[in-house]
Amino acid sequence: GVVNGGRMWLPYFYTSDNTPADRGSRTEIVASDVLDFDTYDVIGNQFNITAGQSDFIVGLEPFQDQLIVFMRKSIHVVNGISGSLADCTTSLLTTEVGCSARKTIVQVANKIYFLSDRGLYAIEYFDEVNLRGVGVPITETIQPYMDRINQNYAHLSTAVYHDNRIWLALPLDSVPGANNGFKVNTIIVWNLLNDGVESIDTVDSLDFAI
Repeated sequence: GVVNGGRMWLPYFYTSDNTPADRGSRTEIVASDVLDFDTYDVIGNQFNITAGQSDFIVGLEPFQDQLIVFMRKSIHVVNGISGSLADCTTSLLTTEVGCSARKTIVQVANKIYFLSDRGLYAIEYFDEVNLRGVGVPITETIQPYMDRINQNYAHLSTAVYHDNRIWLALPLDSVPGANNGFKVNTIIVWNLLNDGVESIDTVDSLDFAI
């Protein structure tokens, strides 16, 4: 869950009963009342992001007066989330990429970085109402490393921003498709000042885990 516009925004996967039950949906979010994170209107404050599609929510990120909804195969934007939710609109940003790991969503200035199947991507705040997606992964220059990500364990990946760098921890296979990287075993350091890879840190053992 994330806080934006004085509300708590959550994936709406379970009922709010004393014994919560799985609702069977992975495409809906729900918002709390303003400054009351324990009260939810599951009718008026509920949003279905991708009705009828085989996709699911991976993570949420507040951005200005918007909420970015990262799904596994797409990215969506909920606009106008401050004030009354009756005026909220949901728009599709892209279906070309999605987010593969919630903990890799990192906001730096006017950009949001995230891990997708093909590498590290970024979307940026372009003007007052629009977000602009980046067409190719920023890690394109080290694509052979990105191709070694074990997609079965990619959800374990983590990223942080520190000292003008994105530190990205990944589960890498020994070679693409080997499916033997079961743990987060490699850190890739992306330097934002130089706009390039500064370091790739690993240990010569598939049993090593970060």
